[in-house]
Amino acid sequence: MQVSSDSFFESHIRDLIFKSKRTGQPVFSEFLNDKEKIIADRISNELSCDHIFYGGYSDADNVILSVYTDKQPLLSDFPIKCLKVNITNKNATLKHSDYMGAIMSLGIDRDVFGDIISYPDKAYIYVSEIMTEYFLDNLTEVGREKCFITIEDDSFVPDLKEKFSEQQIIIASDRLDCFISALCRLSREKSLETVRKRLVFVNGSEVNNPSKKLFEGDKIVIRGYGKFIIGQCDGKTQKDRLKIKVKKYN
Repeated sequence: MQVSSDSFFESHIRDLIFKSKRTGQPVFSEFLNDKEKIIADRISNELSCDHIFYGGYSDADNVILSVYTDKQPLLSDFPIKCLKVNITNKNATLKHSDYMGAIMSLGIDRDVFGDIISYPDKAYIYVSEIMTEYFLDNLTEVGREKCFITIEDDSFVPDLKEKFSEQQIIIASDRLDCFISALCRLSREKSLETVRKRLVFVNGSEVNNPSKKLFEGDKIVIRGYGKFIIGQCDGKTQKDRLKIKVKKYN
């Protein structure tokens, strides 16, 4: 019987928890995406294990899990370094995908680096501490632009103002297809087709049910249109439609 990748991942998280309980020391995972974070949180709760997540700064998307039995580790204990990618050409117009492509072209596994906070002429990348030297030595070009890497101080806090753009949408209900229609400016039929084509992910998992309800804090990825975080409801219109705040990743 073939074992799913989720099963391997669940076993890995259990191994980390058992190691922490056996040694009495905090144990750290690799970087986890949204889906993996949900699974890790569930297993940690099932096994009554104290745990926290951290990705190098508050509200990071990709995070490292720490499980512990006695004293909670400090955030500074997490094996994470923030690297600044300095683009030589100050007139560069690079995008997030350019930085991601440059890193992946080095053959680096996705779980050894976390968030990339990108700007046209620079970026901040959160990486596993053991990979710091590799990045310093090998990431020398992004989107055909020359670059060099420096290490930020542990006290560095990124400016997230340009990470998101905020908007308010008006929807008839909190169903997934209503959100897709409003966020992507698509007809209801096109929204349903987007779901059928397996282009929609909520909190890291593919969703094929257009009537799925979304809640505040849910992260939705619509391939070809972007990534969004559902915010709070600001009440209703006179026609009883919902006014929802949404953050879109730039």
